[in-house]
Formats: sequence, C-alpha cells, structure tokens
Amino acid sequence: MAMMIVELIDEIDLIEKLKACGVPLKSDESLAENLDAVIAWCEADSAQSALVEAQFSTLEKGEITLLPEVQQFIDQIRETTHAG
Repeated sequence: MAMMIVELIDEIDLIEKLKACGVPLKSDESLAENLDAVIAWCEADSAQSALVEAQFSTLEKGEITLLPEVQQFIDQIRETTHAG
C-alpha cells in the first residue's frame, strides 16, 4: 500500500508565502496579529492585492491542505479587500 504525502499549510507557512510576495509581516506574530498589515498592504496598491490573491489561488488549487484557520484568514482578507 502506497503512503500518501499531503502538503499542509499552517499559519507559519502562509506568513512565509505572504512575505515572499513582499507583504511586510512579522514572523513572530500570528495570522490574526498580521491581519491588519496584510489588509493595509493589499489596499495600498491593486498590484499588491493581485499578488496576494494569486498566492491564495495557487494554494487553493493545488494538492495542498489548508488548516481551517488559514482558510478563514484568506476569506477574511478577500472579504475586507474585495479580492478574489
């Protein structure tokens, strides 16, 4: 029987992926603590918002499992910035 390996995205992974897009986040803070920084960065420039949305879409379309708190964070960003 083959063992299936699943990539799991948690808060730390998402923060690192957002930082790679250029979002100025603090690695030692939780997603909730970084929420305002992500929203402000997205609202400052539509190109920045598009980068974040592209990252979210890539995560959701892949063979990746998002922890519920990560999906909730993505949904909050989309609702607030009207992305997606």
